[in-house]
Amino acid sequence: MTKKLILTALIASLATAGAIGATGAFAASSTTSSSPSLVQMIASKFGLNTSDVQKVFDQYRQDRHAKMETNYESRLTDLVSQGKITDAQKSLIIAEHQKLETEHQGDLANLGNLSSAERQAKLQAIRQEVTTWAQQNGIDPRYLMPSVGLHRLGVF
Repeated sequence: MTKKLILTALIASLATAGAIGATGAFAASSTTSSSPSLVQMIASKFGLNTSDVQKVFDQYRQDRHAKMETNYESRLTDLVSQGKITDAQKSLIIAEHQKLETEHQGDLANLGNLSSAERQAKLQAIRQEVTTWAQQNGIDPRYLMPSVGLHRLGVF
């Protein structure tokens, strides 16, 4: 039952993250591209200021990210209560998760600019980094979500 609950929560998080990532990528697309971004289209359609619409998209993204982080920490708390990890491991996981998100934010934003082979090499390097860290700390690598983007791209 617990595994089903965790799996369901993970799938829901990934689906939400995929939608947010796709919306964010589309909304933030370059103004020099041949097609306007979603932000530009909405602003134009409803006669709004583009920067105001962008602020709404940015706030939405920040709110969703904060909610996903809260849900993630809640799942870790559940793992502690189930005895799958210790409270100390939970703290380590959260610290490493935050570090990895910060380190790889630019990497994830630029994945679309890489060739398939380069993208796979980059994602594999991140996966190896996470796996090594987890093994060194006696933690199952599945408990460390380095980035929602990595899950969406099938790295974990």
